Amino acid sequence: MKYSELEYGLIGEKLGHSLSGDIHRKISSSPYELCEVPRYELDLFFRESNFKGINVTIPYKQAVIPYLDVMSPVVMSIGSVNTIVRRNNGLLYGHNTDYPGFNSLAKYSNISFSGKNILIFGKGGAAKTVRAVALAAGAKSVLFVVRKVKGEDQIALSDLEENPKLRKKTHIIVNATPVGMTPDDEGRVVDLSIFPNLEGVLDCVYNPLRTNLVLEARKLGLKAEGGLPMLLVQACFAQELFQDSVNDPVCDYGKIASLHRELLRAKENIVITGMPSSGKSSIGAMLAERLGREHYDTDKMIEERTGSDIRTIFLEKGENGFREVEKSVVQEVSLRQEIVISTGGGCVLDPQNIHRLRRNGRIYLLDRDPNLLVSSADRPLASDQGQLFNLYDKRRNLYFDTADSVIDNNSSMEDAVERLRKAHFRL
Repeated sequence: MKYSELEYGLIGEKLGHSLSGDIHRKISSSPYELCEVPRYELDLFFRESNFKGINVTIPYKQAVIPYLDVMSPVVMSIGSVNTIVRRNNGLLYGHNTDYPGFNSLAKYSNISFSGKNILIFGKGGAAKTVRAVALAAGAKSVLFVVRKVKGEDQIALSDLEENPKLRKKTHIIVNATPVGMTPDDEGRVVDLSIFPNLEGVLDCVYNPLRTNLVLEARKLGLKAEGGLPMLLVQACFAQELFQDSVNDPVCDYGKIASLHRELLRAKENIVITGMPSSGKSSIGAMLAERLGREHYDTDKMIEERTGSDIRTIFLEKGENGFREVEKSVVQEVSLRQEIVISTGGGCVLDPQNIHRLRRNGRIYLLDRDPNLLVSSADRPLASDQGQLFNLYDKRRNLYFDTADSVIDNNSSMEDAVERLRKAHFRL
């Protein structure tokens, strides 16, 4: 788009996976556009644009400061901007709504910084905002974890790995880098298991909905949350500034909590697991049609990718060969949001499949009485009833252990579809 046409929106270098447009359009009727600005055109953007209000994201939260006429006290203290408003006098006012956003994220997650030792991964604008919030909340110490040390309040990642004393006294870890963000969502900033006294983890990344870091923390029994609540709060504060740029913004936290639940359910994938012939493909397709979502059947995707049916793949490559293709398909489909995924019966056998599917989805076990399951020659591991019952005995606990919710499918498919819909949207 032409910079001169932007009225309200977000500027950044790469915005392909941003949720900001969806959020701002939910909380305001004003137009809100995503505007990618190459680094070499930042100066051109400010010369040509006549926006009323914009949000600013990576990598420009500090780079935009020279273009401002007035900075809020928080911006002057932190040195990071994520909201700019053009007032009636034509001057550009810089604000930082990430500050109340991150503060709310910590409270939402029931994580207190008071008296705690904090490690912040990153050194950019978001990291500085996190530090300011933590210190204001009474943190005992705050250190930035960086690649190259340039200050006394920083430590190199390589040194952290060789410093058991520091790891032992760390209570809270915050990721303020893009590590783990879609489409490169396989990454994580650190192995959390090396911190024996860790209490909580916060990740400013909101896409995927649950990063590797958040999933690992929850697996360890820690308090952990991703950046979606933070994004919602900062967006609400930004909209207040856009619409009434004179007064300090006031945020309706009840509205934000409701919006968070609504957005999470809307964005989350509905992932269906279960035994062969339990109805995953048929019910997944019916549900997707009802919700207006795309439906992905991993077994069908495997057949399309290989040009062979499942039985032939098993005969030619064995089960291990099939599982490798399945893992690749699951990795691909798990990057998406707002879809319905019907998995193969053995998808749950690989913990990495479940981990990846959880990043953007909730897992629903389609539970059907084994006496109602039907064997088929097309199913290599369930070609007769004896195999089917043995398979059920082997996998039953795994199905239940990996599911977020269990959906009964012992009546009609229509009933199962409705139960699944109500379970996902908490109706």
